[in-house]
Amino acid sequence: KETARIAFQKTASIVVLLFCLCVTAQQPYGTNEYIEKANQLTAKNLDSAIYYLKKGIVHYSIEKDTINLINSICQLSGLYDNVLDYGKSYDGYWEALILADESNDDISKSRIYQELGWLYTAYRKEEESLRYFNMSLELKKKLVEEKKISRDYLVSNYFAIVNCYRVNRNYVMAKTYLDSCELSLEKISPDKRSYYVETEKGYFDAVAGNYEKALSKLNETKLFFEEKNPSYLTVVHFLMGEVYKFRGEYDKAIKNYKESLRFSEMYIKH
Repeated sequence: KETARIAFQKTASIVVLLFCLCVTAQQPYGTNEYIEKANQLTAKNLDSAIYYLKKGIVHYSIEKDTINLINSICQLSGLYDNVLDYGKSYDGYWEALILADESNDDISKSRIYQELGWLYTAYRKEEESLRYFNMSLELKKKLVEEKKISRDYLVSNYFAIVNCYRVNRNYVMAKTYLDSCELSLEKISPDKRSYYVETEKGYFDAVAGNYEKALSKLNETKLFFEEKNPSYLTVVHFLMGEVYKFRGEYDKAIKNYKESLRFSEMYIKH
């Protein structure tokens, strides 16, 4: 039960931010036909989704297509992470890291370090989690300077660190890195906005005692994700439940926790 609670807290506070990115080279979160097929099947038939990802791994191993092989392994590891099979997830990311090391693929390495950071967050190993998040961040800063990836990926990394500190109730440091998210978004464009970041900001409004402001912000993000990414309502409803809990409105808190669970079971994510 404790493992499941930690896992839910971790996944409810994220998730791996996948913005719509435009980069000049390889994308850290690349896709292929096997990943696309698995994505279509995950919520309908988990075993079939796993089958296609494994099929892709075999195919790209034979083809010696390292980038697609790494992306497929990472996708499978992420799927195992979502269903709390952390052992298989951990083994997959390390296999992908070895391949990235051998091929000097810093872009993939920056992704894998971040994913390992998430796993250590789930294990409640804050020091190890932050070590991997910071390794990823330093590598991404270099890649941004080299114009190999977009600055959006820095936001994703800062966001991961926010959640590590938040899960461990270090709200001062969490808020510091949330500010880093905002500053990075402003550097991309003065009017750049992320509803993932807005969702976290809503939670921190509640931590500061601004419950109405928090609920207003979370209701706004709820409307966005209902249209753009319904699976993320798992996270939004969880955080809304937290806000109502802070207010002592336990019936409303439980209602939102149940909605969060419903979306989690529906999409097998978060």
